Amino acid sequence: MGAGEGNLAVSSRTFYGSKFLFYLLVAIHVIWFGLGVAKIVIGAMYINDCDREPMIPIWLIVDAIIPLAFVIGFVPHYKEDSSMKKLGLVCLVIAIILSIGWSVCGAVAFIYPNWNKEEGNCDTVVAKFSFAAITINWCIIWMWSNLAGRMLYFGCR
Repeated sequence: MGAGEGNLAVSSRTFYGSKFLFYLLVAIHVIWFGLGVAKIVIGAMYINDCDREPMIPIWLIVDAIIPLAFVIGFVPHYKEDSSMKKLGLVCLVIAIILSIGWSVCGAVAFIYPNWNKEEGNCDTVVAKFSFAAITINWCIIWMWSNLAGRMLYFGCR
């Protein structure tokens, strides 16, 4: 092996040697942060306005907090000589498990079963936003799981 081969360290403004991947992850973090703020605001504003399923606004608030574990898990991988990379990977695995569990709970128990129900009162903003949020969550969970799996695979080689 030559110098630097097998080394997954990153240089400035790259992620595993890729500038594109670095900027893509930064953009995803910014978008996900904005979506999280929107979830907290909408969940808090309508916390008592959904008689159809009172857990939907609470689901939105909790679902906005879980992505922090993803961000915390990725931070050590942005530095070249970080001794915290293994802890970051553990944080990513825990975040994936929490995110999948909470999304399943929201999808199965709260959001999808109550989507077109006529009984009960639930503000259309909460209903439509939570439906969109859970659908976006499944896309993001797939993406993060795929990326974290690749990091685990290449990081443990």
